[in-house]
Amino acid sequence: MRPTRIVGGYLVERDPFEMGTIASFRGVDPNTLERVIVEEPHPYIEGNIYFMDLFQQAAAEFSALGPVAPRVLRMFGRGSVVHAIVREHVEGLSLDRMLVQLRAQGEQLPIAVACAIVRELVELLRRPVRVQFGMSDVVITPEGHVRVSPDLVELQARQVVGAAVHFIDVAAAYQPPEVIRGVGRTATSGMYTLGAMLYELLANRHPHARSGDTMFEMLSRMQTSLPPPIQAFRDVPPHIAAFLDRALAGDPRRRFKRWEDFLAELPTASPTQILEAMPLPPEREPPEALEDWHHLPDQHLDPVEVPPYVPAEPPPPYHAAMDEFDYGDDGRPMLACGALLVDARPVTAAEYQRFVLAIRGRLDPEADDAPATRISQRDAARYAGWAGKRLPTEAEWTVVTRALGRRLQTGEVWEWTSTPFDQGGFVVCGGRWRNVEDSQPELANRSYELEPADDVGFRCVQDIR
Repeated sequence: MRPTRIVGGYLVERDPFEMGTIASFRGVDPNTLERVIVEEPHPYIEGNIYFMDLFQQAAAEFSALGPVAPRVLRMFGRGSVVHAIVREHVEGLSLDRMLVQLRAQGEQLPIAVACAIVRELVELLRRPVRVQFGMSDVVITPEGHVRVSPDLVELQARQVVGAAVHFIDVAAAYQPPEVIRGVGRTATSGMYTLGAMLYELLANRHPHARSGDTMFEMLSRMQTSLPPPIQAFRDVPPHIAAFLDRALAGDPRRRFKRWEDFLAELPTASPTQILEAMPLPPEREPPEALEDWHHLPDQHLDPVEVPPYVPAEPPPPYHAAMDEFDYGDDGRPMLACGALLVDARPVTAAEYQRFVLAIRGRLDPEADDAPATRISQRDAARYAGWAGKRLPTEAEWTVVTRALGRRLQTGEVWEWTSTPFDQGGFVVCGGRWRNVEDSQPELANRSYELEPADDVGFRCVQDIR
């Protein structure tokens, strides 16, 4: 590194490696050569009272994150106002890089080690400070410890530089559906985050990502679909598969009621066992020789005390009503219409795999979030019965699609109903006419099918109890 200034006795680079409301710089202790991270308010907002208050809040929250997060070493400022936070620089192998290396070597992370890594992250999410992080933020240190550099949720929500902007980063890929929809966090939101990370550690793929996806496409899928069962990608014990299904439930009320219940399913592993599972040993960067630095400008900040931490309001409990969706017995989001609940979108190929797994069929690892097609009306009805639902009648399909309009995703495929057609087979609704290339799918479109077809899928309804 090339330091250009002095902050509280630490040598700091000129340019930040991350810029937002907080600017993050690489630094070093000239006496010990220990690397540090120095965080300061963005220069454009340093004189703004509102954002300086936000920085004081961030300083307090950083100090309350606990041992899994980087330690706060010192704080500097003027008077009692913090202007610089010096935090430990954590080195090691990030989980996303680890998975790339495992994939290149044709290997998989041992199940027990994957579970133990996730277990170490629970303490961070149990604390009152609201944080978010992704696979690139979690590292295995050269000593075999799990450490994480999280983002503060409140700070991320107010990122402002010049103009207000809300942005999507990698950590968003591990947020639960209720957060993506803007409804807010619950006491079980962190369980979804860790469930998604465990799924990826075991399957070496994100539960909802597809090749060529944009972030927005993936976030949309996370709100409306279930991931494929983990068994499509790896043979895992039944209790681990059940654990993932529960942790990744779209309905917060279907997740674990307490963190103690969540932890009960996750084994521990020693640092030695974690290191042995790494494809390459995590390394620490060697110290750098520093040129004479005494001539560098000093900002002349004084040591200050850590601001008092005031916890935010706790998130609502798991049983709170969350958003516009209800959830069926198969965990899929549904919308209410009169005395019916109706699937928000057709059953996907990946979701159909859960039914296939339940009846001991062969799993298809290529099943994705496209509507499940080439399924007979009989098998569609069998799925509906397995899920505690049924296929809609033609009249019900027509009423709910007209009443709910664009809130229902229609037109991707024709959809089976339970209404027999007078010439045989069953009525299908809503698709595109095959013999007219420029035709559009319409709610009023009606046809019939005798056998499975490439453009015929289904959705289910459930009577409100």
